[in-house]
Amino acid sequence: MDWPQIQARIRAHSPFLVRVLDRLPDLADCLATGDFDAALAMAHAAGSPDDGAARSLRRRRNAIALTVAVADLAGAWDLDRVTRTLSDFADRALEEALAAAMQERYPDMAHRGFVVLALGKHGSRELNYSSDIDPILLYDPATLPHRDREDVADAAVRIARRMTELLSAPDGDGYVFRVDLRLRPSPEATPIALPVMDYRLRLKDPLLGGVLQLQANTLAITRTHGQDTQRAFSAAEWNLRTLTGMGQEVTFTGYLRGDVYHSSDNDLTPTASYAGEPGWQARGIAAAAVDMRWPFMGEAFGGVQRITPRIQIVAAPKVANLRLPNEDARAVDLEDSNLFALNRFAGYDRFEDSTRITY
Repeated sequence: MDWPQIQARIRAHSPFLVRVLDRLPDLADCLATGDFDAALAMAHAAGSPDDGAARSLRRRRNAIALTVAVADLAGAWDLDRVTRTLSDFADRALEEALAAAMQERYPDMAHRGFVVLALGKHGSRELNYSSDIDPILLYDPATLPHRDREDVADAAVRIARRMTELLSAPDGDGYVFRVDLRLRPSPEATPIALPVMDYRLRLKDPLLGGVLQLQANTLAITRTHGQDTQRAFSAAEWNLRTLTGMGQEVTFTGYLRGDVYHSSDNDLTPTASYAGEPGWQARGIAAAAVDMRWPFMGEAFGGVQRITPRIQIVAAPKVANLRLPNEDARAVDLEDSNLFALNRFAGYDRFEDSTRITY
């Protein structure tokens, strides 16, 4: 094996492998010896459990990709060994991402009732370096873990969404796999979504101070056998952040939005609360909020500790949510990431009305 020549080819043609090569010098040294089985074992150990499931998988994926590429360039592995190694890791990645997603949501319940079937190149054990994965996700309503008063179908969607996020969300180490859920035995049931157009413009408010954001958004979904939905809206959000003399951080928010919807074949949506009323519908949204944080910092317990009490008041008039189709706001999770959000629904089709205090 001509290791200098292989390195030169990698550096000339693959920026991704160059980054991995530079980040994993121990693996590079092992590859230089030509012991690719030892290098593959080292690559599988590249991610630490302390990194968390997503980061551990990303690091292992990078190390395995480098190992397979060098073995391929050296002529040590044939095509079958290359694709089989990549496919085996995809199996493991799916298993670990599913286990992590279920553990996060249901740590005290048995993890069962969810099946992932591989399609496409993954299913035929023919993954290459840049292949995405095309799984079918199935669940058993009788055994899938779910919380009290949680619909089992919603539980399955949340598990699938989190599993997909663990695999496909990028960070500094890249991503594990792109996940394509569009392949189905009955493709006519899959919606055709035109590109979502979302325009935002941020401006300084010359009158009151703060920042003004203007937004325009459109969505169109067409189903061969199912409900068709089109949506457009424009919105304005104003935020003013100020500090009091006592160190309190206070943010004032105002929000206005106008929506226009058109939908047809609504009776083909099995869940009535998602269907909305057919034809043209319109909705106006207004909301105001005050959010106050009061950070305290000092030395304690051998280090510097920070405690930040926070309270938020949001007021919004009643909104005609159920008259409109719901395509993107079906899952509702109260988490630290959205607890103080102006609208705690996942998408735009539903907006949280009334008055609430969060602290």
